[in-house]
Amino acid sequence: MEDSRTESLRHALAGVEGRVLDEVWIHRQRRVGYAALTILLLVSIMLWCYGSVGDVSVPRFNRVPAISTSALAIAAGTSALALSVRRFRWCCAAAYTCGLSTAIGTGALWWVRTGRPEAPMAWLIIADVAVGLLTACWLSVIVKPIELSQPQMRAYLGVDS
Repeated sequence: MEDSRTESLRHALAGVEGRVLDEVWIHRQRRVGYAALTILLLVSIMLWCYGSVGDVSVPRFNRVPAISTSALAIAAGTSALALSVRRFRWCCAAAYTCGLSTAIGTGALWWVRTGRPEAPMAWLIIADVAVGLLTACWLSVIVKPIELSQPQMRAYLGVDS
């Protein structure tokens, strides 16, 4: 009887430990900055998409803008989700999708610049810069040492000052 109770308590404490270690602390000012970059990314994607994807003067011109728009939108969505749930897994997913979208967006910028120099590029450049900055932001979140994470909890418990 006691062994099963001890085992269930051990299992419950392991679950709590997993949830606490999975939580990511992001300072409020950083969250505002990340949210601003995410919103800037979404707005620039929409404005660039509006200006370039509708251009059908060349057959199959829409593939690269559509793929890059999708990748950038996925990065913005993953970043928004990571900001809302603040879990380590979602921050890693946001870093991965933002990094991949940075490469895809840079490729799309090169493709537009060399293939269609008259196509609008300003919003694509802004989107590429925003997603590159988001990549750096998410990488800074996920490589933070465990000793520096959860400062409010550590201050409350008197573990670290």
